[in-house]
Amino acid sequence: MTTLFGMMSTEGWMDVMWNAVDSTEIHQVPRRNENPFFVFFFMFFMVIGTLFILNLFVGVVINTFDKEKEKLSRNNLMTDLQNEYCEVLIKCYQSKPARAIVQTGSKCRDLAQNIAEHKVFELFIFTCICLNTVVLAMAWYGIDEDILSVLEVINYIFTGIYTVEMIIKMAAYGKAYFDDGWCIFDFLIVLSAWIGIILLQVFAIDVGSISTIIRSFRIARVLKLIKAAKNLQQIFNTFILAIPEMINVGALLILFLFLFSVLGVSMFSEIKLQDNLTRHANFENFGRAILTLLRVATGESWNGIMYDCARTESINFTCIEK
Repeated sequence: MTTLFGMMSTEGWMDVMWNAVDSTEIHQVPRRNENPFFVFFFMFFMVIGTLFILNLFVGVVINTFDKEKEKLSRNNLMTDLQNEYCEVLIKCYQSKPARAIVQTGSKCRDLAQNIAEHKVFELFIFTCICLNTVVLAMAWYGIDEDILSVLEVINYIFTGIYTVEMIIKMAAYGKAYFDDGWCIFDFLIVLSAWIGIILLQVFAIDVGSISTIIRSFRIARVLKLIKAAKNLQQIFNTFILAIPEMINVGALLILFLFLFSVLGVSMFSEIKLQDNLTRHANFENFGRAILTLLRVATGESWNGIMYDCARTESINFTCIEK
């Protein structure tokens, strides 16, 4: 039972599986791949015990959370028809009118509006984003300087295209340009790219890691694909709307971390450092205990830390450092 529980946490389950595959008889030397069909037992258990059962627990918790939330807001007293009516009202209040092209009489602005709203222009920008993503993925360790220079030139060309797009949209929408979150995102991407180009090419200033961070920020252009793909945009918006609920869950996690960190310091602070209980992961003080429990929460070597903390004093091992 203890072994299967440890496997459900996905910590070291493959080691257990391969040891079982190599096993022969009791008190006999194992042989490699003696029982290869034992693999199916462990695979089946991982699918049922980890992917299904644990996710089922998470689903039950989320369902219960939704029910309690409905009770607190007294929405559980409404009928299904009333709930649907309220959802329609919420969507109506949250909806925003589509930006209409209004001819202002200015030839430059009218032309910019027609270009910005044209489907060919949107398709061209989408294609540039895809090609830019491919160019960003073409770098590798030990790349030749000539190839790197060509890639940098291509990135500068894409930066120029995004700059033209920004100028066209700013000319078309005016102050309304900064009312759109995606437009602000485009503006920050272009601004950061030009800051890096000016510092490096014009003033020949290389500020070390800061310059690298500025140049690496252009990778965020990949997120512009979310704007172009409606399905991705819906998933992204769902993630944004779930952030407040995630904050509540995070607060609960911090509360448990605080509680168990205090207990860990009081119980394991004097245990000698070992293989898994190292200077990076221990309970010698409150701060290090929180970091250790955060690592344990990810499932990384949690059982090794548990076994190190569970060792008792003996002739070969002393818990309290002398």
